[in-house]
Amino acid sequence: MAEGFSCLSTLEAKAREETGKRLVEVPQPFLDFNPLTASDETLARYGIVPRPHEADNPVLLSLWQRALSPPVRIKAVHLKDLIFDTSYRLARPDAVTQLQMGAAASRYGASNNWSGAFIVAERARRFTWVGGQWKVPTPIPPLNKAGELDDGDYRVATWIGLDGNYRRSESLPQAGTTQTIVVTGGVAAAPIYSVWFQWWTRNQAYPVKTFDPALFPVEAGDEMDCLLAVDAGSATVNITITNHTQAWAAPIKYAAPNDAGLIAVGSTAEWVVERPQSFIPPCDFYQLPDYGHVCFTHCTTAAAHDPPSDKNPGSLLDARRIRMRLDVAGPPHRSAIISHPEKLGLHSLRTSYRSPF
Repeated sequence: MAEGFSCLSTLEAKAREETGKRLVEVPQPFLDFNPLTASDETLARYGIVPRPHEADNPVLLSLWQRALSPPVRIKAVHLKDLIFDTSYRLARPDAVTQLQMGAAASRYGASNNWSGAFIVAERARRFTWVGGQWKVPTPIPPLNKAGELDDGDYRVATWIGLDGNYRRSESLPQAGTTQTIVVTGGVAAAPIYSVWFQWWTRNQAYPVKTFDPALFPVEAGDEMDCLLAVDAGSATVNITITNHTQAWAAPIKYAAPNDAGLIAVGSTAEWVVERPQSFIPPCDFYQLPDYGHVCFTHCTTAAAHDPPSDKNPGSLLDARRIRMRLDVAGPPHRSAIISHPEKLGLHSLRTSYRSPF
């Protein structure tokens, strides 16, 4: 056990060192700073995602304005403000059932750890933006067959991101919230909530970068706005994640590991609830709490060289959905869907928890 703690301590130190190389620290804006009236140069100075063009995507502009409108206050993010939680990690979807294409094909696939929707950049385009909005769900430990609580650690992450959805994907910039509840002796502790970001990279198992909850508080029911944009060279992402309920916004400017030659390809864009994975071997997935449902709204993207004739730019019109499944011990042994997504409109999506029993 001591050896395991030593390994996690080393992992935390390496994660902090790696983040120190990639996080671009920006100055704290003055107290009365208003991003809505700031120039593009000033927005860039403070690491805030650039202002979208209304003509290109009015939904994206509306989300940007909401995320940065007073009384929301911009809080600069520094390395010292980040916590590296080595108890869990987030990654690409595990064991996805490939979606069949064609006119009569189902738009659904299945995964052991992802549930939500994604869209694919087609016609040689690539996504340079993704945005979304959701309310932080309350995690509740589900009852077993006997109507009792099983001891355990239950976790669900809620996020938006780019790339990472195919086996050939090398990276996945993403940001969101994680909701955790632990049951000990049949009694559930108080839920724990956190806000985080990361640029997941293949073959690099680092923990997510979690904001200090004393500086960036989050609770159940808080309305989160999130915007992620890649720069012209695709080697740096700008993320602005806002807790609209508690009136703070955190701008992050984060670079890919240049020695690996990685960029944000922008092949897919995602809105996902995820079952995190433990860092401790055998690296099992955490149990999924009953999170009720999560409604993603203002779901939108922007792509390089979007045709001006597109009537629904960046919408979920052609979105493909992923159900989360769980292998349930028998008899009989079976696979149960424990999280189900459904489109509610061109820019809205709902994922819902389902009991496996």
